[in-house]
Amino acid sequence: MSISYIELSKFLIHAKQQNKHLFSSKFPEMNYDKVIMEPGARKIENECIETTQQEIDSLFQTQQPWNICLELIKGSYVILKQIEGLIEKDLRVPDDIIPYIEYLLRLAGTPYYHPLYHELGQQKFIASTGGKARSHIYHPAKQEAARLFETCKPANGWMSIAQAIDEIDEKLYEFIKAQRIPLKQAALPETLRRWTRKDTELRSALEKTLSTEARTRIGILK
Repeated sequence: MSISYIELSKFLIHAKQQNKHLFSSKFPEMNYDKVIMEPGARKIENECIETTQQEIDSLFQTQQPWNICLELIKGSYVILKQIEGLIEKDLRVPDDIIPYIEYLLRLAGTPYYHPLYHELGQQKFIASTGGKARSHIYHPAKQEAARLFETCKPANGWMSIAQAIDEIDEKLYEFIKAQRIPLKQAALPETLRRWTRKDTELRSALEKTLSTEARTRIGILK
C-alpha cells in the first residue's frame, strides 16, 4: 500500500499554505496571484513533474547569484498543482514527492543569496542539504529495521541478507505506514537492500544478526 490520496491531499493543503506564507513573508510587495499562480498555471498545462524538477535542478548549475527563494517557491507551486492533477486523474504519484517538496520549501526559507552556495560549491551545498533532509525523514525506519533484524532473527542467525530482508519486510512496512513515512511497500525490499549497502550503522546491525555460515560466506569472518 502507498500513502492514500486522502493523506496526500491533506499534505498538499498544508504545503500550499506554506508556499504562500513563504512568498508573503519574503516578498510582501509582490502579488502572489500574478507572480506565482498565473505563470504557474501556464506551466502546468505544458509540463510534467519530471520537466519541472529538471528546471529546478538547473538553478543550481549557474555560477552567478540568483534569487533562489523566489524560484523555489515558483517551482514548488507548479509541482504541487501537478500532483493535484495526477490525483484528480487517478494517476500514480512519485514515491518520493513529499520529501522532495519539503526539501524545496526548506530551501526556499534560506536567504535570497547565501554565500555558502559559492564557498562550498552550489551542487555540493544543495546535495548536502537534500541528503540531510532525506536522512532525517527515513532515519526512524532504519532504526526500526535494525531492531527487527535483531528481534526477528532465527536462533542461529539469518542464513542470508535476502532472508533477513524478506522476513522483516511486512513488519517494517506496518511501522512505516503508522509513522506516515513516504515509502511504498512494493519498493521496500529494494530500499532495504540499498540502505544495508550504504548506511554503515544499519549494515553493522544486520551483520551482527547473520549466522556464522552467512558471515563467512560474505567475508565478514575469515
